[in-house]
Amino acid sequence: MQRLNVMKEQLYNILEKLIIKNNIDINKEELRLQLSSHPSYPSLHSLTGVLDHFNIPNLALRLSVNKEMFRKLPACFIADILTSNGEDLVLAEKRKGKIRIVTGTNKTKFIEEQDFLSLWNGIVLAIEKDENIPETKTTFYRSVILNRVVVLIVLLCIGYFLIKQSDVVKQIHFVLSLIGLVISVFIVRHELGLQSGAAKQFCNLSKKTSCDAVLNSKGATILRLFKLSDISMVTFATYCLFSILLFVNGTGRFIILPFVTLMTLPFVIYSLYYQYRVIKKWCPLCLGLATVLVFQFVVMTVDDFSSLNSVFNRRELILFVLSLIIVIGIWNFLKPLIEKKETLQKTEIAYYKFKRKFSLFKLLYDESETLSVIDYFSEELMFGNKNAKVELVIVTNPLCFYCKKTHADIEYLLDKLQDKIKVIVRFNVDTSDKDGLLYRLVTILLNIYNTEGESRALNALSEVYEEDVNLQKWLENQVNKTSNSFDNVLNDQKHWCMINAINFTPALYLNNKLFPQEYDRKDLTYFIDEFAASKDIMRSVLTS
Repeated sequence: MQRLNVMKEQLYNILEKLIIKNNIDINKEELRLQLSSHPSYPSLHSLTGVLDHFNIPNLALRLSVNKEMFRKLPACFIADILTSNGEDLVLAEKRKGKIRIVTGTNKTKFIEEQDFLSLWNGIVLAIEKDENIPETKTTFYRSVILNRVVVLIVLLCIGYFLIKQSDVVKQIHFVLSLIGLVISVFIVRHELGLQSGAAKQFCNLSKKTSCDAVLNSKGATILRLFKLSDISMVTFATYCLFSILLFVNGTGRFIILPFVTLMTLPFVIYSLYYQYRVIKKWCPLCLGLATVLVFQFVVMTVDDFSSLNSVFNRRELILFVLSLIIVIGIWNFLKPLIEKKETLQKTEIAYYKFKRKFSLFKLLYDESETLSVIDYFSEELMFGNKNAKVELVIVTNPLCFYCKKTHADIEYLLDKLQDKIKVIVRFNVDTSDKDGLLYRLVTILLNIYNTEGESRALNALSEVYEEDVNLQKWLENQVNKTSNSFDNVLNDQKHWCMINAINFTPALYLNNKLFPQEYDRKDLTYFIDEFAASKDIMRSVLTS
């Protein structure tokens, strides 16, 4: 399980790098969600599926392994090569006669072209250049620069504090507190399952080290109330805030810190004993905290051991208590939000992964209502691939508010799956009401389709089904487009709706069965290949 999780993280890392290398801006959280919830994740197919979801043209192929074929590949691509762990997907980048290899764990190395060809099995995933996808190199670098500016400002503030704080002991104590705070953040991330691949490797350096074994044990919760992560986060954040408040208030003493640091030593001893005798495994992060606390105590007491016998300064005590209250309040507010966000993200991934199982979709589809009569009519609106194995029939009405969303979804499916689906648009119209708005609208749409073609008709449908469209005004703009009569096809469609008891719009049918209501219409993109394959299997069974 642990290796599977690491492999999933590595797959996300190389996909993200491939997208960035092609200067495409993308929402990283959405990318992680779509990849993690893909039914075939982790696999190469899941990568292509996610790229398709974001409308990023891509190719996944098995090519001949030779120099001529390799040199036709783009400058950056994902390749399947032989590594020390077996066959792994890596990011390959051509650079001045050499190949830069980046693994999912962010390890980088340069190899010669011939060496790459000896390791590569010919499988490649590359992003195709498309003029419809604008490069967002400026946006990406703006984001990187902004992050670096924020980090630089924080470092400058810390540097300013250390320079202005002339007391070396206070400087060392503050730096150690920052280190402890960073380690505490890693512990919290580990508990929430947010740790990176590098952090996982650090926590599992050998058979005797395991952060999971220690942090998930009973001993990681003190008195069954306080988690080690909470205590460490509050302790070091309080130290940092207290040091800053002392500096701002011009208080020169640090009398209270040796006492507080002394109180932490029993926890250090307990932690070391518990890891050594009970768990019999070491947590590198916990050892890091223990080391910081010991160093802080040594620094504070060696410099002025007599401070342990000093009387507390009232202002110092008030500032420390105030720092502690502020930090506890902020952490009690933030941690539930962080946990809730992480829980919701995991639930969302589990939900989509469950929902996108083809077996579940097929079960609900097979139980759906079947059309009693199947008919095709000349002159009716038909889009996509006329020979596709997957057919969608939508009964709609331009005056229907709920049909607008359905039509937007159909446009989405046609854009994504235009070579894989056929879409038939039908109307339930009373042809006797020739002055009615609905009749005039549908007649013009049919006329555009049969005289100007499929593309223009699709654009006209988009205009008619816009959210705030003025249909009367749209009609006025369509001059000389009602010369032909389409009463025959409209009467046939109305009769077909009557026989199949279709009385409401929108109604959507997938290969003559009602589209499962439990699914969003856009979800068809995840099942299209398996659904088409299942139709092939059924057809071969029936004809054999």
